Amino acid sequence: MGKKWDLTNPDTWYNVRFGIDENGLKIVEGISICDLNSVEGSVLPQTLNRLSYLEELDIIAPNGFDCSLPETLYECPSLRFLNISLAPLLKGPLPSHIGKLAPTLEHLMITSCKNFVSELPPEIGLCRKITYLNLMNCHFYGKIPYELRYVHTIPLLEANHFSEIDWRIFTDPESRVFPMMSENDFRGVIPQEVLDCENWKENSNNFYPFNPGFGFSNYEKANF
Repeated sequence: MGKKWDLTNPDTWYNVRFGIDENGLKIVEGISICDLNSVEGSVLPQTLNRLSYLEELDIIAPNGFDCSLPETLYECPSLRFLNISLAPLLKGPLPSHIGKLAPTLEHLMITSCKNFVSELPPEIGLCRKITYLNLMNCHFYGKIPYELRYVHTIPLLEANHFSEIDWRIFTDPESRVFPMMSENDFRGVIPQEVLDCENWKENSNNFYPFNPGFGFSNYEKANF
């Protein structure tokens, strides 16, 4: 049986990391939610943005959370680390509001959340402080946006359902970031301009293997 909080005594709030502000007051800097401190039917509150000092939110293998991430999460002015993993009931989307975290966000992980259905918003490219981006094994779909090239890390997008990519990621001579994209639903024709560019020749392996039944119609590579 898990521990219980005494709401009048923050010292009993296990898995909550505190700091001290400039006035000597105790502030919430980190929250970790897991199977030991969540119950079936749990949801995330709509008032997360009141935690103005919150730097890190971890949701790892929780019980329940049959809900979406509240939009107020993206209004937390100090959020640097958002880690979500093994939350099979958690729903998408990842909204355009992710761009509101551009001044602070450094680490974004949403992995192994099979009901997290979402497109990848172009506003992710506003978050140029990101040094780790992992969206593997969820249900992201649609087009990988050109703006992703502006993050300062290699995005991990494997094991999803992306079907398109903005080919400018390859044809732009300034591009330095090429996502890892194996096990997705890519289809269609690769433009000749892409096939001729150096970025394609150096990074085409990032697409392979595809999900079964998918692949480009004018480029053959062993689906190993």
